[in-house]
Amino acid sequence: MVGWERFTKKLFKYYWGKGEIGQALYNPSLMLKMLLLSYLYDISERQVEILANDSLSIGFFLRSGADEIAPDHSTLTLLFKNRLISNSGMKAYEELFDQLLSIAHTRGVNFGRLQLVDSVRLVADVNAGKDRQRQNNGKSPRDKDAKWRSKEMA
Repeated sequence: MVGWERFTKKLFKYYWGKGEIGQALYNPSLMLKMLLLSYLYDISERQVEILANDSLSIGFFLRSGADEIAPDHSTLTLLFKNRLISNSGMKAYEELFDQLLSIAHTRGVNFGRLQLVDSVRLVADVNAGKDRQRQNNGKSPRDKDAKWRSKEMA
């Protein structure tokens, strides 16, 4: 939907280092995708690295194979993000994200806050009768913040 390669040429200009030898650069569109994930999920570059290595769906988005290791957080931060900002300025960095979000919005992607709740039903070792008796005798409950609720009430 986005056509990530459209960003590659522009990003290479900002991302390219001064060294003549060394390891080949990661594809800048891959690095941009990882920064976008960091932005959208509101997580650190270190957390994006972990997510990229653990999640098949994120790996699919990044177009990396299941056996490939994602760029590490220091490469993402020190080499890519910092070079991008120092070579192009913060304004160009922000414009990239604005352009990405604009493309997504044009294609019908709506961003918002989504909150999911995952829960597990557990049997607790609690004696409600004893706690009620405690309260009837003028003592405070063992856990003042505890609330009784059944799943039907939720």
